[in-house]
Amino acid sequence: MSEKTPAEMFGRSLRRPGGFPLIPVCVGIVVGYILRGLFDSTFLSIIEEKRYKKMSSEKETTPAHCKPCPLCALCSDCWKHDVIVEPSHPRSMYEVIRWYYFTEKHLYENLDDDPRIGLIGRWKEDVQDIQEQAVRIISKEEKTQWKLVKLHSGYKRIDAFRGMDYVLDMEVVKSEGEEKGRKLVHLVRSTRPHVRLLNLQNVVEQTVVHFIVPLSRVTDRLREFIQVYEKVCLETGAAVSLLGVLFRDSPQDQTSLEQCKQLFDQYAAKYPAATIRYVEAEGEFSRAVGLDLAARQLPPDALLFFCDIDVDFDQGFLQRCRNNAELGRQVFYPAVFSQYDPELVMEGIPGKPKPTNLRDINKYNGFWMYYGYGMACMYNQDYRSVGGFNLDIRGWGGEDVELYERHVKSDLQVFRAMDPALVHRYHSKTCDPALTRDQYRMCVGALSENMASKAQLGVKLLTMQGKLPPAA
Repeated sequence: MSEKTPAEMFGRSLRRPGGFPLIPVCVGIVVGYILRGLFDSTFLSIIEEKRYKKMSSEKETTPAHCKPCPLCALCSDCWKHDVIVEPSHPRSMYEVIRWYYFTEKHLYENLDDDPRIGLIGRWKEDVQDIQEQAVRIISKEEKTQWKLVKLHSGYKRIDAFRGMDYVLDMEVVKSEGEEKGRKLVHLVRSTRPHVRLLNLQNVVEQTVVHFIVPLSRVTDRLREFIQVYEKVCLETGAAVSLLGVLFRDSPQDQTSLEQCKQLFDQYAAKYPAATIRYVEAEGEFSRAVGLDLAARQLPPDALLFFCDIDVDFDQGFLQRCRNNAELGRQVFYPAVFSQYDPELVMEGIPGKPKPTNLRDINKYNGFWMYYGYGMACMYNQDYRSVGGFNLDIRGWGGEDVELYERHVKSDLQVFRAMDPALVHRYHSKTCDPALTRDQYRMCVGALSENMASKAQLGVKLLTMQGKLPPAA
């Protein structure tokens, strides 16, 4: 038997039972691992390069201090996963956080006894910054490059735990082309330094605002109100309706009642396409009864505006009424600017020029009626959901405060802010001693505050005491 060479012996030992050689298999495995390593390193390099380029392109919108987020592919998306604290839910009317109303130039609030201040310094920087961020976020969300044309109105609310909420009514235009849009944007600048989009929708301008006005023995004031209503609503074709509730307290009121009816009929005939009507109510005048009676004439999804005939308004307010009242979610209680007695205002203050425009919002012409809740925008369903007005309240005042408190304690959000378009015209008033103790106290307080500013009353008192010469 011949001897086997080492090569033959080695070759046989590296064969599988079927005689298949293992050397090529081992070589293939080694080569495969080498090629896979080269491919993986090249592929990862390409991925890292693309990731770096993408991060560099988004560097402008990424906060410098932003750290990688485990939920994000890129740092610039961290804001999407910020935990936003829920809005505070007040337990009483005294815990409501009021919204600041602002435009591009002014802030309307009760600051330092001045109802309107110019936007300067940080106030101005904040408004400019949030507008820029809003446009950038809208453009990203809608994948369309928008530019700001005009800020129609804005609101800001500060919550120590949640951050700063903003509601902006903005007119925008596409960067390429002339197509315009109007956006209602709700943003929150959380306690973290990111601004997060909460809601974005197109502004709806065709929702009908149903004016409800209770009346009794006020023919002249009704005539003035309807003239304002005609100019703002009827001549412009605004989406509104007017429903008056006429009270006849006694047979002596028949003449005044008929004059009110004639005014309604006159304007209904003049503007046949408009909805102008009235209903009659028997018994002693009650604002709560009148508003409730009118609300029952309208469907649950009707947008109501509880209004007084002594209040002026404009189209800007009508849109804010639509924007800030949300069915099943939010009711809007704007604060009204109340004018002082024009005679006292025109007497002026020594050393200061006499006013030339009594409608201008400043601390010499009037004040924010922060304790009044009579002007309100809400959907009928949300009015009914808290039981409506207390119909047992008679005479002057109280019904609005109770309804406001009911909404505060409900599941609905209360939107409370000053509104410069709502101006309560001055008119003389008296307080009936037959009112309840609380109603009489509120009436006297309102009567005294409506007269003039503290400075004007002080000048009047000093003049009466002979310590100042009479005004020239």
